[in-house]
This record gives sequence, structure tokens and C-alpha cells, in this order.
Amino acid sequence: MYALLGKVYLWKKQHDQAIVALEKTIAINPNYADGIAGLGEVFQFAGRPDEAIEMFRKAIRLNPIPPVRYFHGLGSAYYLTGQYDEAIAALKRVINRNPNFWPAHIYLTPTYVELKEGVRARAEVTKILRIVPDISLNSSKKKLPYKDPTVFEHLSRVLYKAGLN
Repeated sequence: MYALLGKVYLWKKQHDQAIVALEKTIAINPNYADGIAGLGEVFQFAGRPDEAIEMFRKAIRLNPIPPVRYFHGLGSAYYLTGQYDEAIAALKRVINRNPNFWPAHIYLTPTYVELKEGVRARAEVTKILRIVPDISLNSSKKKLPYKDPTVFEHLSRVLYKAGLN
């Protein structure tokens, strides 16, 4: 119950309440990988990507068949900390299992831009537009629960630089 409540709080941009709810989930079941990954997701959006990495890595260790969303969260948190090689490795694990998981392509794109690999970044944009032709950075801004709006603004600028509008 607390895990679901934590998700609701996250998407309402009530980060502190989301953290409390997910910490209660983990207190009840310390080995609940989905709860731990959920806390990682909240940490990522709350501006605590180092802690997010720790949570995602723990969830991956606990779950013998971790879902792609764990690796996506790990990869995006690595991106947010500037650990680009690690971000690429985690995000490619997602794409190897599910090539149409477009959020992984969203984070691969700016990772390649930051590494000055424009050709690869534009190739990712092409994949994103093939999977989600009507994607819009403007509509995503309203939906994504980043606590610090400058994080999404930076991400948007880098995605725009690669050709995504």
C-alpha cells in the first residue's frame, strides 16, 4: 500500500511524502525490490541521483530477474551524476531487452550529446520519433515530476540540440 502511495505522491510532485511512504514500505519488507526501486525513482526526481543509484543497484541485486525499469532508473541516475559510460551501459541493457522502451532512448540521447557523439545522439532521436512520433518536450515538462525544474530544462536543451522538439 505504501509503495503505491509513494508513486502517487511522486507524480503529484510531493517528493518528501513519497520518500516517507516508500521508506515505510522498505521498513515493512527490507528486501522488497520494487519498493527499493520506487525509492530510487523518487530520489532521482527529487534531485538525489547518488542515492537513486544506490537504491537501483540494491533492487537489481535483490531481484533475480530485474525489470527493465530498474536499469532505466539506474541509467538515468548515472546520467544525472555525469557518469556517462555507466549510463550508456545501463540504458543499453534496457534496449537490448526492449528496443521500443523509448524512455531509455530519451536518456541515451543527451548522454551521447554530453560525450560529443552527435551522430549517435541523432540516431537515438530517430528511434524515439519512430516509436513515439508525436512526442513533445513541452508536454513532457508538465508531466515529469522533477523537483528542480532546471534539471528538466537542461535535459530539454540537450534533447533539442540533438533534434528533438
